[in-house]
Amino acid sequence: MTIMDANLVGYLLNALDPETHREVAAYLQGSPEARQRLETLRRGLAPLAADNEPPRPPLDLVVKTLAFVAEHRGRDLPETPHAPTLRFSPSARRSWRRPDVLVAAGLLIAVCTLLIPVRNKLAYHYDLRNCQNNLRYFHQAMSTYSDLHDGAFPRVETAAPRNFAGVIVPILNDQGVLPPQASVNCPPHSQNASQSISLPELDRLSPESVARYAGTLGGDYSYSLGYRDAFGRYHGLRRDPNSPSIPIMADRPPASGWGNSLNHGGAGQNVLFSDGAVRFAPTRTAGVNGDDIYVNKLNKVAPGLDPLDTVLGASPARP
Repeated sequence: MTIMDANLVGYLLNALDPETHREVAAYLQGSPEARQRLETLRRGLAPLAADNEPPRPPLDLVVKTLAFVAEHRGRDLPETPHAPTLRFSPSARRSWRRPDVLVAAGLLIAVCTLLIPVRNKLAYHYDLRNCQNNLRYFHQAMSTYSDLHDGAFPRVETAAPRNFAGVIVPILNDQGVLPPQASVNCPPHSQNASQSISLPELDRLSPESVARYAGTLGGDYSYSLGYRDAFGRYHGLRRDPNSPSIPIMADRPPASGWGNSLNHGGAGQNVLFSDGAVRFAPTRTAGVNGDDIYVNKLNKVAPGLDPLDTVLGASPARP
């Protein structure tokens, strides 16, 4: 909440100094959102007008005035006139009046109206950062895996039962490289990736059971489906410092196949690159040269047509 937003209540109640009042008026003129918040505050404070009443004078004001007149009547005026000093003590108030309660309630409503959007925005960014940190855990595991496999990242196979994108999780688990705090959920919570099925267990499952696991193992993330070369041969990705950094993992795409991931309200997706960088992309075109990260150059959820043609498939996606 900005300083100008904090002054909106004072602006409505005409409680600001002239300079601040002019600044708030200029701020409202250039900000439709601020005018909308001001109107919300105006509606919240409207009931106060119905109970508006003039301040009550002290109960003993009449008595004290008459006593003062009687005391000084008939006296000679002093040589040097001076104004008498009158002392009035405010009457004791035993309880809050209804207007006081309404003012307090109106101010509370106004403050809550301004703070709720701020709280939601902070929670959104908190989840966004947690998801990015979770992707870094996966890159840590994939980097260790590539060190053990001559620079190759885990590969989704073309033959069953290891032929779906979510198999990345048991592959990393069986190598013992996935940190225990890594999660398949975004934002991460109790469903840790280390609790997934092992590769030997996956190999013993029936095709029907494999299909059920394929839809859940990757959780809220998508992983590279590799690419095919000019001869049609299938390849997984490799860690190559001499090649451009390409997307290798990201928030999973929507089930409809188009638009941004739903992990962050459709505003975009966190994308993990092969060099370990994690960036939030407001559109799907986060690959090299504006490549759509969820489909290949033929707009299909299938292996790319070259090493830079990124395709990140949700857990059940197959090469």
